[in-house]
Amino acid sequence: MQVQVLTTGSWPTQSNTVCNLPRELEVCCKEFSDYYLSTHSGRRLVWQTNMGTGDLKSSFGAKKHELTVTTYQMCILLLFNEVEKLSYREIHNATEIPPADLKRALQGLACVKGKSVLRKEPVSGWEC
Repeated sequence: MQVQVLTTGSWPTQSNTVCNLPRELEVCCKEFSDYYLSTHSGRRLVWQTNMGTGDLKSSFGAKKHELTVTTYQMCILLLFNEVEKLSYREIHNATEIPPADLKRALQGLACVKGKSVLRKEPVSGWEC
């Protein structure tokens, strides 16, 4: 995990969004927060999950791939470590990603011709 800590004035003005991070990321975030706050008293950390990226190693059959995705897309893809199929509602409930951002993240994973990571059913809907 690589973290960039910036002061509030350094970030573009955006509202802080909620996103339930997967268990794997929660552990890393907690460890970093504990370390950072123990060495910098009086500061606080706000995780900007809508601004990050992640690299995932994945296997699709016998083929292995490394994917660079947004933090939201990473949260979505990690859900599929446990199950093979999820509905939009299940993904939303598990991640709590805001609907507009969730739609955009899913489009990037399921609507790229010839390079889609997820398959959506039915094919019509959320503007592919």
